[in-house]
Amino acid sequence: MMKMIVAGILLIVGAAVVAAEPGEVTGAFGFEFGQVIDPTGLKALDDDEEGGPSYAVVPENPYGPLTEYAVAITPSTHRVYRVTARGGFSSMQRCRDELVLLERALERKYVKTGGSKAFGFNSHPVITFGQSPRKIRGKCTGKILDKTLTLNYFDEDLARAARAEANPTGGGAAAPNEGEARDEAGL
Repeated sequence: MMKMIVAGILLIVGAAVVAAEPGEVTGAFGFEFGQVIDPTGLKALDDDEEGGPSYAVVPENPYGPLTEYAVAITPSTHRVYRVTARGGFSSMQRCRDELVLLERALERKYVKTGGSKAFGFNSHPVITFGQSPRKIRGKCTGKILDKTLTLNYFDEDLARAARAEANPTGGGAAAPNEGEARDEAGL
């Protein structure tokens, strides 16, 4: 009987330890990395910096102060590789305060890889979570009266797939031969 009680306690303690371990970043707000999204009927936004199209979406699980949501998908296979949420704030201090709350919430769920950097005057605070290839980055930016908190969930492997799908021939500008003159006037 005593062995069963000890085994039960060890099982409970073991489960608590497992539950406390940070998880892998798999997506956000009801969207999973690699999930296929049909873009038909979605509002197209500017292409993502990786070359995939980006679309405004309504999330299953929104986060109160963040009001604009978007997903970037690979151009051909339509797999989610970035989930972005944004919210506007009247001051940098209010944006920073919300970023601190987000940081605390994310610390309970994910591995923190960079913390509250650049929280000084006239700086843009940044937080980073997750490990390659999947990461989360939160940042406050903005102008005098318009501050934005942007929270990006990002899968580097799927972003590479998006770049490959956007440029299947691997083209781009050919590198000039060594020693060949380069026009630097526009730099």
